[in-house]
Amino acid sequence: MLAGGVWLDELLALDDPELAPKMRPARGVNIVVPGDRLPAGAAIAMTAPADGRLVFAIPWHHRTLISTTDCPYKGDLAHPGFEMAEVDYLLEVADHHFPGAGLGRRDVVAAQAGLRPLIAEPGKGVEDLSRRERLIHTPSGVLAVGGGKLTTYRPIAEKVVDAVIRDLVERGVDVPNGSAGTEHIPLNRRIEDAPVESRDGVSGLDDASYLEWSYGADARLLSGRGAGDDARPLLAGQPYVEAEIEYAAAREMAVRLADFLGQRLRCLLIDDEQGMVAVERVATIMGRRLGWDERQHQQEVAAYRERAERYSLRERDGGSRGAG
Repeated sequence: MLAGGVWLDELLALDDPELAPKMRPARGVNIVVPGDRLPAGAAIAMTAPADGRLVFAIPWHHRTLISTTDCPYKGDLAHPGFEMAEVDYLLEVADHHFPGAGLGRRDVVAAQAGLRPLIAEPGKGVEDLSRRERLIHTPSGVLAVGGGKLTTYRPIAEKVVDAVIRDLVERGVDVPNGSAGTEHIPLNRRIEDAPVESRDGVSGLDDASYLEWSYGADARLLSGRGAGDDARPLLAGQPYVEAEIEYAAAREMAVRLADFLGQRLRCLLIDDEQGMVAVERVATIMGRRLGWDERQHQQEVAAYRERAERYSLRERDGGSRGAG
């Protein structure tokens, strides 16, 4: 089973070099600004005055995400990167539709470019390609999945598991349930009596509400041990607590510093300093749990610093966020 995202062609070529390319990567650019600088109670679609392109403003974790629609991409798949001109483009679109906000580079918390793994179709441009997932069966028996969206991860996984089960049944393997059974497997639901403000995921989360919104019923596992150092906040102005480090390493298979700080907590996009204030402390706690020696500790910190720089405007904008 292969789920290689935009690298799917490279992985399929290992199985059969003659397979026709499947991927058509599409690139989008996002910037994040403080929610109080561009308040958005719901997702907003804006048209760029210069070229008519759609740009979206989306509320997210007391921030507002400003994003472009997809465009074709043929560069480095690992590091699509963003240009300052693209940041300015998004700011100009927002300023056009919200002239009172007066947004500038100084307001940008973080920026990133991402790639969507679309499936190529003859004669179609990126804007016309389907966003639906597709299962790919190779002659040797490899099952691959391409396309799709993060928000549909569960039905995609169900399709994949059902396809694997059908293949096993055809080979004479006895599969008790005969299907993925997704509809009978509950997600870790939020606590029913969670405060209302913890249910929108947009803003106003205090520490307790944040844990309930992020971990559902498992919030009790963190808040129950959240005494002493475990309850200490990781970053000023953010609801994260130290208990999350141990929880991620022990229960969620987090093994890299960049995974925990960047992906689990989203510090790269949400925090003004990309989580760098807490990086040494997190590495120490995480390393203690995972058995890192000093060399691995330093490697993890260095790797995270390098990654954080790719999200920050400070280095590209003359070392300051005061411009614009």
